[in-house]
Amino acid sequence: MVQLSEAEDKIRELNRMKVHESFEVTRLTDELLDEYVENIEVHPGNEVRINWK
Repeated sequence: MVQLSEAEDKIRELNRMKVHESFEVTRLTDELLDEYVENIEVHPGNEVRINWK
């Protein structure tokens, strides 16, 4: 089970590298949100803070 989890983590990391190297992201899809964004905070004055993973 531990080996499977480690393999999945490695695949996620390789996919992240592939996204960065292969094309420019023009839209933040649900899949990219799940993969890269920890949370999004909206503050007074319409200030938006994105906390990345």
